[in-house]
Amino acid sequence: MRTLIASLLLLSSQALLAQKTIYAYAIGNWRNGPTVQMTEVFETTEQFTTEQIMARVKAEYASFKDITDTDLLLFTEREEALNNQKVLLNKYAQRKLAVKVTSTDGKVVDQWPPAGHSVPEVKSPDAPAPIPATKP
Repeated sequence: MRTLIASLLLLSSQALLAQKTIYAYAIGNWRNGPTVQMTEVFETTEQFTTEQIMARVKAEYASFKDITDTDLLLFTEREEALNNQKVLLNKYAQRKLAVKVTSTDGKVVDQWPPAGHSVPEVKSPDAPAPIPATKP
């Protein structure tokens, strides 16, 4: 009996130690906007499933309450998560989509275009020149 109890304690302690810290951020309206929403990078553990973390995001971030098009990005290092978020923010800027990164208290931490500016008009370099009107 003692061996069984000792074995169970050993197994349960190993399971608890396996829950490592990870870093994540959520992204909403990421396909087509109109404004892509991102959370700031936050800390969580491997113990929680993606659905549990998204439930936490929807509860803590007011901007995510009504968004259905969401994704969660997970990372092992905080620096990796922050770098990935900056790269993604720049990619959306190239696509001329407005992006807001918000904190749990609703403050905008980062955004594109910068405050006071509007999203530039998209002009495709591959678009054909307009056909001039001709007289019948």
